[in-house]
Amino acid sequence: MTRLLALFLIFTGPALANDALWKQVQDARRDGELPTLTAEDQHLARVLFRDLSREVLVGQISPQIRTRASALGLHVRVEEEHVMVWGREAAHGLFVFRLGSATEAILQAPHSFYDLGSGQLVARLFDQMQCRAAFFNSAHRYGSPGLSPEERPDPPGPDLAHRADTLYQAATLGSSEALGGLTVIQIHGFKAREDESAVITTGSALQPSHISRSLHTQISSLFQDIGPVVTAAARPELAGRKNVQGRILSSQSPFIHLELAKDTRDQLIADDALLAELAAALQEVTP
Repeated sequence: MTRLLALFLIFTGPALANDALWKQVQDARRDGELPTLTAEDQHLARVLFRDLSREVLVGQISPQIRTRASALGLHVRVEEEHVMVWGREAAHGLFVFRLGSATEAILQAPHSFYDLGSGQLVARLFDQMQCRAAFFNSAHRYGSPGLSPEERPDPPGPDLAHRADTLYQAATLGSSEALGGLTVIQIHGFKAREDESAVITTGSALQPSHISRSLHTQISSLFQDIGPVVTAAARPELAGRKNVQGRILSSQSPFIHLELAKDTRDQLIADDALLAELAAALQEVTP
């Protein structure tokens, strides 16, 4: 897909109004401990999201999906164009699927309330790119924002990117199994050390490197007025090599690990045209 066509689809395609999806993410917030799934529940959750991902392709969700989700403590809501799944009481996350035709990509914000702006950006990109799904966490790592270093728990709280025994991980694996070859794009935030605007990697040495090279070229041009875009070689601690979603997808689906500096996130939220350019660049590296 050419950049011109991608931008045309982004600006003309249907979308949730403004930040409606981000508001729903905030409504699903359940600060607290990250629930641990037993091996049996991990299997049930993986199969649930595998089957749900297959059903969204045809645009119709069977009653059995609701029943199975309820047994795992999940609520399912079917809207005109979307299906939403979230923990009724626990901080399992919020999972949004697009019914029918979609760009076969899953956007993920595992630190929606900690990496400020990352969840809001994923919500907007989900609309602009017409992605198949968007996954959000639903608990702040410190229980609430604005805590001083002395008030923050040690160790920090929920981190879905480094816990493999979660519903988030099961949903990632099940959806990838159902939608073979889809691209998973995970967005994080980081503190710039030398005015970097972004860090781009594929999260695993087993991932095809041409994806991150292509994206690096495009985003470097896009963010040239904000700061340099670097790779794992410059910031290895931000390469996502220990990211559990990246690891589980390493031989199954393309995985993009995108770290955005605070200034970059702020400018993307404030500038619709810049965000549309980022959406187009991401869309070009999806199937």
